[in-house]
Amino acid sequence: MKRYILFYIVLAVSNFSLLAFPALTERADSLYMRNEYHSAIKAYEESIKKFGASSEIYYNLGNAYYKSENLGKAILNYERAIKLDAGNEDAIHNLTFVNTKIFDKLPDNRNFITRICDSILYSISSNSWAYISFAFLILLLAAIGTYIYFEKILIRKIGFFSAIILFVGFLITISCSILSAVHSLDNNYAIVLDEAVMLSTSPREPASHAEEAILLHEGAKVEIIDSIQTLNDSTCRMWYEVKVNNDRAWIKSLSIEKI
Repeated sequence: MKRYILFYIVLAVSNFSLLAFPALTERADSLYMRNEYHSAIKAYEESIKKFGASSEIYYNLGNAYYKSENLGKAILNYERAIKLDAGNEDAIHNLTFVNTKIFDKLPDNRNFITRICDSILYSISSNSWAYISFAFLILLLAAIGTYIYFEKILIRKIGFFSAIILFVGFLITISCSILSAVHSLDNNYAIVLDEAVMLSTSPREPASHAEEAILLHEGAKVEIIDSIQTLNDSTCRMWYEVKVNNDRAWIKSLSIEKI
């Protein structure tokens, strides 16, 4: 009897959670539509904390931050939306638009070939690449079966050469799936949230003009190279070495947030 009671309690809690998630997100959407952006932000972030993130909710959160004129947080959440779903065209469009409004217009130092490859690789999610690779695998097995079981030379040749092409396609798509999954888990990029911050040549506040490295503003995207904990700094315990336009400098952890 106790087991049945426990089962019904678990079932009731699960159903309540499933109902609470859309209720909370609908409340956040409603607040956003009423131009209550700060309240909408709290509701979206509460939903993420309780039920987990999604590309759509990060996109909506980015919109709420943009409407509240917090460009750094808007860019951060658009980036997170795209990280979870590379095909989120709305997030891509809004990120491109908001990036035109920030102070630091950092150039894309990738070469043309790398940009093309990245645009193809991250155009769809890792799951989509996995589905495509699975389709290649099925067709590959069919081509191998055609080569083995058919007696006509022409059909066997078609099966043989098709199997080679499909095998290459399978290797490419499964590699894209793995690379896309690794990219989605990559935590080496961050967005500057301070209105303006001076980076240092060492992991501490610049003590002189000579220790000042790069001035960055809200919304700038940096690549994290290294980190260090400081024991004698009462204002910040963690400093990150970041890469900006092929230059390296140190920034305090409080000034940025990882994507």
